[in-house]
Amino acid sequence: MGAARLQALLLITLGCLAVVVPCMAAPGEDRPVADPAFNLSTNAIPVELLELAAIPGSRFPGMSGNLAVQAYVEARFQASGLSNGVMRFDTPFFYPGETSVTLPGGQPIPLQVMHPTMMRPGNFSERDFEAPLVYLGHGRARDLQRVKGADLEGAIALMEFDSGARWLNLYRFGIRGFVFLEPDRYTNFDAKTKLANTEIRLPRFLAPAEVAGELRSTAVENPGVMVRVQAQPSRWENGILLNPWVFIPGADPELGKEVIIMTAAMDAGCIVPERAVGGQYLPNLYLLFKLLDRFKTSPPERSVLLVAVNAHSRNYYGQRVLAHFTLNSDNTMTGYRSQYLMSGLTSARMYLRQYGQLKLRPPSLDAPTLYAALDVLGGLDAIQEKQRTEERDAAMTELETQYEARKGEKTRYKELPPEPPPPIDPALDLSVFSDADCAAALEEALVAADTRRDAFMPT
Repeated sequence: MGAARLQALLLITLGCLAVVVPCMAAPGEDRPVADPAFNLSTNAIPVELLELAAIPGSRFPGMSGNLAVQAYVEARFQASGLSNGVMRFDTPFFYPGETSVTLPGGQPIPLQVMHPTMMRPGNFSERDFEAPLVYLGHGRARDLQRVKGADLEGAIALMEFDSGARWLNLYRFGIRGFVFLEPDRYTNFDAKTKLANTEIRLPRFLAPAEVAGELRSTAVENPGVMVRVQAQPSRWENGILLNPWVFIPGADPELGKEVIIMTAAMDAGCIVPERAVGGQYLPNLYLLFKLLDRFKTSPPERSVLLVAVNAHSRNYYGQRVLAHFTLNSDNTMTGYRSQYLMSGLTSARMYLRQYGQLKLRPPSLDAPTLYAALDVLGGLDAIQEKQRTEERDAAMTELETQYEARKGEKTRYKELPPEPPPPIDPALDLSVFSDADCAAALEEALVAADTRRDAFMPT
């Protein structure tokens, strides 16, 4: 297939197919008539779909289950006897570190690492340490009132998973890391709110349901109980993934020159990478296999390229690799590859030269003053943005007034609309504030921070 010039007419992604299952009706309601094809008592679940589901391990890109599914699909396409192959591409593999917490007199309780922030894993600065364990429930006011007087500086916060994004509001109290207790039911909202669009290291873990009760009861009965934390750092490593493909030639000599591309994903994402089972995508892979079996015995008029894409959960990376391979000639790809490598080397040299001049030092302010300073900058920025908005609105009003007055003039420019003022500069300009303004704002922010901390810190 690599030497042929194929025209891709249509890209069909089998990523939004729904699996139909019988509904469960409440007592007294009319129950829908079950489709015999979905009668579980007749072993309606296809054997190959069960085989896919039985593959152990996580489907997170690069993890054991994902690589096993990839190998299964590659072998399935090879066994077809049709023209087949793989598209290789590099992508980062995430390896979560083993982490455990040990209660007094107990055995280590394993925790599961949560998804990194943008890229930085949520690692602790130490691998073996002791810290107080504080239960903060759902992070609401009543939960915080219950632990009033507990020192949160350096503590491990124990929270319910269905607490939304309230955990982010608690970092300013010096919390060292968060352990979320596995709920009975998950929601997409609660999963997404455990991520943060930042490159700051945020240690977050999930306590499985079988140990959640013990952790919760211990922390509630003994606020601030000291626990031992052992944590191996999580890491990223570059690896190679595959997009296996198989090609079915069209039955019509002319229409066979046109190619329909059908894809199904092999990977899955999850807030806890080790739990990315990918149940939603497995039926799509199975349907891809069924299409292969059907087209092998009864080819359609147009040619078909079936592709199992990997790294779908990485912003459709597998699909982008597929588009790159199918829509560019070999010469074009070679040129793009050379251009990409050269631009990458140039950028790397520039970053090395410029960032090599930096000398990174830890902040000289203590944590309360640092948080207060950030509050001050945010407040000053809001004040300045309001002033600039008012100035721009006033300038726009003046221009419109001049435009209306010019309409009475006997010139050819009378209908020319006014040029709008420049957009508002989003950058904060501290030069317009005096030292006294900044000092007063900082003092006000420190007082406000102390007031908030009084709800939790001992007097």
